Amino acid sequence: MFDRLRTGFPSPFAVTTQEADLARDVLYSHPTIAPRDAIHAAVVLAHGLEGIISADCGFDEISGVTRFDPKDL
Repeated sequence: MFDRLRTGFPSPFAVTTQEADLARDVLYSHPTIAPRDAIHAAVVLAHGLEGIISADCGFDEISGVTRFDPKDL
């Protein structure tokens, strides 16, 4: 599984203080979201990504983050 994931994402983004600060802001605005999800959302925001692939509807509440449901892809 790890090798398949690594092939699909050969150059993952590093989580820096910028992403950590954005994750804190996401958690402050959305206290019910999981901390790990806040980090994922922060990476999307920090790097201006198109969105995130997830079945987790919690991402729908975060402004600037578009969620793509895997079942729709």
